[in-house]
Amino acid sequence: MSLAAARRSSALVVAAVSVALFADSLLYSAVVPVLPGYAERLGVGPLGIGTLFASYAVTLVAATVAVGRMGDRVGRRGPLVVGMLGVTGATLLFASATTYPQLVAARSLQGAAAGVVWTVGVALVAHRLPPDRVGLGMGVVMASMSAGLLVGPPLAGILATAHGFRAPFLVCAGLVALCALAQLAPASAPVPSPARTPVRELLGAPRFRATLAAVVLAAAVLSMLEPLLPLDLASRLDATPAVVGLVFGAATLAHLVVSPAVGSLADRRPTFPALPAGLLVMAAAVPFATVPGSGIGVAGVLVVVALGYSLVLIPGLSRVALDVRATGGGYAAACAVFNVTYAAGMAIGPFVGGAAADRVPLPGLFAATAVVLALGALLVHRLDARSRPPVALPAIPDETDPHHERTRTALPRLTHGGPIDRTPTTGPRPDRSPVPPGDVTPDRADTSTTH
Repeated sequence: MSLAAARRSSALVVAAVSVALFADSLLYSAVVPVLPGYAERLGVGPLGIGTLFASYAVTLVAATVAVGRMGDRVGRRGPLVVGMLGVTGATLLFASATTYPQLVAARSLQGAAAGVVWTVGVALVAHRLPPDRVGLGMGVVMASMSAGLLVGPPLAGILATAHGFRAPFLVCAGLVALCALAQLAPASAPVPSPARTPVRELLGAPRFRATLAAVVLAAAVLSMLEPLLPLDLASRLDATPAVVGLVFGAATLAHLVVSPAVGSLADRRPTFPALPAGLLVMAAAVPFATVPGSGIGVAGVLVVVALGYSLVLIPGLSRVALDVRATGGGYAAACAVFNVTYAAGMAIGPFVGGAAADRVPLPGLFAATAVVLALGALLVHRLDARSRPPVALPAIPDETDPHHERTRTALPRLTHGGPIDRTPTTGPRPDRSPVPPGDVTPDRADTSTTH
């Protein structure tokens, strides 16, 4: 495949996944301003509304685990289309629901479809993009997700006010159906999936564990702020729901804007400690969330938090792709582990934060959160220090060729700790042999780049 054709294929993959995640995020955020009120009109109390929203997370995790186990066997494009059709079906169920069980069924289908779309979509980007463009691709995909989160609430609110509860879902159903049809467009020739690597091998690598630790911390802190900060804004600043929406919207917009740039940074500077840096940025900003005396000031703090969050999430996805590439395959399974870890953080944050807020003032709680983030950054840094980054080594001259016209590159496997061999990869070797024991041997040079 020519370079131009490869880039065109990569762009099509990123576009397809971006459209899918935009549609899923659009529906996810569109239900927020209209679903609780409609459930109340059906006679559902706070517990029922909480159960309704929790059903999304339960089915999302279940679908993510299932798709992670089978996604590397059956391919990813087909499940992506099925997931998009599931999102369309959930939207239509919302529009036609007249009872509480029907709303729960719609919300559950939405969660299951989201689990499929997110797992196979991210795995598709990780598999099909070259290592030096994975970060940018992930950044664009996450930006499309943020765009859906921004568009959904105002669109749903305006339509529901003007035309009733069903209008937002009927409009979203049409948009999501168009996005699903876009997945059926002719694609480039499929790239065979590499052999699958057991997840336990990835979990045994300190670098992969560092990624999961950073992601669960970032997700937990962000999800903790979502229920607590609106209460503080309302009690301390008399903020209206519109002001609260604008404050959090500023953070979402910041994530949308910086995601491609952060992804490009991950590609250009793969050794930059983005995950510890992101956690430290969040740690520096979170204690000030209750300090500003205006909504604009709080929005500024959340923008900094969103920047730190982006430094964790986007490079984290890129690291997963490179880790799987280095160990030989299993993209869907690895992305499923990533998604379940993120979902765990989303569940832990509100639970722990809500329980602590009943006993500790918010300034003290947020200060303690900053300490946890800083300790997490130290843990991630130490785990990273124990493993060699799985990135392509510089080209090694083929010393069997007198003109050195042929080169070969090696993609090291993830290490499970221990000292790193610092022997230079080029130039004379201590033992004067062209290739030391354990490195790529001449008879395997042609296969060392097939990752």
